[in-house]
Amino acid sequence: MKLIDYKKKYELSKSEKDRKIYFMNCYKIFFDCNLYEGELEDRALYEGVSSKEILDATRVVMIKYLNL
Repeated sequence: MKLIDYKKKYELSKSEKDRKIYFMNCYKIFFDCNLYEGELEDRALYEGVSSKEILDATRVVMIKYLNL
């Protein structure tokens, strides 16, 4: 499933579980791209979301779920 599908699912359900799944998938994609911005932009386009959304979700994961 692409990120856009996870995003739509959590927006429809308003479930914390679906929100966490979406954010964790963004986090995974961010680190799969090895912090290379060009690759992140390409991957974001493929996933149907913006790179800013991936970065914002990664920040949320690091602050809220990983306590960093």
